[in-house]
Amino acid sequence: TSIKEFISTLDEEFDSFNISNTSYSNYYLLPLNDKVSETLKKIFKIWLNTDFIFTFSWQNLSAGEAALLNLFSKVKSISAERSFGSTIWLLIDEGELYLHPEWQRTFFYNLHKYLPLFFKHKKIQLFFTSHSPFVISDLPKENIIFLEKIDGLCKVVPSSHFKETFGANIHELFANSFILKNGLIGEFAKMKISELISEINNLNPDIKSIASGDKSIIRKRIEIIGEPVIKNKLLNDYFKKTQVEE
Repeated sequence: TSIKEFISTLDEEFDSFNISNTSYSNYYLLPLNDKVSETLKKIFKIWLNTDFIFTFSWQNLSAGEAALLNLFSKVKSISAERSFGSTIWLLIDEGELYLHPEWQRTFFYNLHKYLPLFFKHKKIQLFFTSHSPFVISDLPKENIIFLEKIDGLCKVVPSSHFKETFGANIHELFANSFILKNGLIGEFAKMKISELISEINNLNPDIKSIASGDKSIIRKRIEIIGEPVIKNKLLNDYFKKTQVEE
């Protein structure tokens, strides 16, 4: 019996849908809505309890949506299939991976909100790894173990070396040398700004010796810099070199 025939005979709810397949891939696309939810439950039950082999996948999900779906569905599945003691230790490895920064910002909040719904009347001890300062902002530094790779080995960095993290501004956390050791801007932009500084320093203060086209290009390159402190400093240096009043 084909998969199409198997699904079609499970529930008459599918009669109104056109279950289609392609000639180049062995898969079928089914519309998902409230009308077929009970039928899908039957399909999953058969899939889990027999040796009948086929797989399910979600279509048109972003990487972040897929990551959250995988994480919470796995936790929900485990909570329903196993019995636990009074305390649950849950380990999540970089659960915020693939998430948009706004979703990283709400990641711990959502864990705190939904995990108790999966493990009712249980105490949950959560352990997770992360590189995201958005997640760190939701945790007191006493609850964080900072690790740094030194000579190929991970070593614990004392939390006393860091300021308070809970509710800390994201920019301040990024500025912490533990997270970003080489500044807060992209490496390419950093290189171009350094080149621009050298060009300005090498300008001849005699305005007549500087072609207007060259001045215009330098000025435009300064103007696109987003960091106001750096931009203003370069503009001041530029005006001094070209003897132009702002």
